[in-house]
Amino acid sequence: MLLENTPDIVVILVPLIISITAIVISIYTAKKSEDVRLYSSLDNTYTQLMKVGVDHPDFRDPHKTNNYKKSFDGSRLYGYESYAFMSINMVATVYDRYKKIPRTWYNIIKIEGDLHKSWFYDNSQKFRDEFVDFIDQKIINSKKN
Repeated sequence: MLLENTPDIVVILVPLIISITAIVISIYTAKKSEDVRLYSSLDNTYTQLMKVGVDHPDFRDPHKTNNYKKSFDGSRLYGYESYAFMSINMVATVYDRYKKIPRTWYNIIKIEGDLHKSWFYDNSQKFRDEFVDFIDQKIINSKKN
């Protein structure tokens, strides 16, 4: 009886609006879930890097890292270069994943960029030009401006 008096457009629109709303909510929830997963993954990676830094504090000493080729030799040089590569690669992942880098990660990028800048300049060909420009202009050289 109720449907007989209801205009056909309402019978079609109400379920359609409910369906569209459900889809929008699902997409939003999935996006938020992915954001949390991404942050957690990056945070875990950075925590692991910091653990290596605790075990090898000279890898986080700017006096040594700024002149790493003279500060480290043999297996220590290879160890530092691997650590610097992991650190900058993690920073590159953060850069690639966020359109607007969150302040927390931006500060970490500044710290890691400054700490490993000598290694970075010697190995910048391992990274995309866009990322190299970002680190060079926004991170390392921003202190000169």
